[in-house]
Amino acid sequence: MGKQIEVGAKYQPKGLNSLFTASLFNLERTNVTTADNAHTCSAAPQLSDCGNFSVQTGKVRVRGVELEGKISLTNELNATIGYTYMDARVTRSNDGYQGNIPTDTPNNMVTSWLDYRFSSGAMKGLSIGGGARYMGRMFADGANAMRIPDYVLVDGMISYDFATVPSPWKHLKLTLSATNLADRKAIGGCLSSSYCDYVGRRTISGSIGMKF
Repeated sequence: MGKQIEVGAKYQPKGLNSLFTASLFNLERTNVTTADNAHTCSAAPQLSDCGNFSVQTGKVRVRGVELEGKISLTNELNATIGYTYMDARVTRSNDGYQGNIPTDTPNNMVTSWLDYRFSSGAMKGLSIGGGARYMGRMFADGANAMRIPDYVLVDGMISYDFATVPSPWKHLKLTLSATNLADRKAIGGCLSSSYCDYVGRRTISGSIGMKF
């Protein structure tokens, strides 16, 4: 739960097939889990799991900016790039973490994508694309004592639209997508300084679309 304020602007230059957007946001999250001081081991030593209780009374504030640009470099080639900056802080915590950066919250994120659609010749109807995702460094614990390294993942896509060529399957579009093409091992997030998860391994998926 919480509240969010966001303002933005769009710009489309004349004579250039492109669109640029920018937005500023301020997000306040409430009901964030924090330590339950009434059930610490000193307050309730009779409990076998003392110290493991939490309550939803914490607060987090996130401010930032999002930038995105989309441009058609040619009739067939399109590019998209996005950047997000976040300044996140814990504003209420029973753990004494006020002013710290919340876990699993990077300051910087960048996405990029380039795709090419063949519009003539023997490969008409075929589209290929690829891009990269950058995730900045994050903290693994509320005390901000352990950092998660930044990483870059590469994705790809290939599709074929039968509607662009004479075919009995003109209503079909086949798509093959892949994430983390390099099958890179990187830490994607942590529940604590001793328990972390890797990002998803290389994943390839296919889909069939139909339109009338």
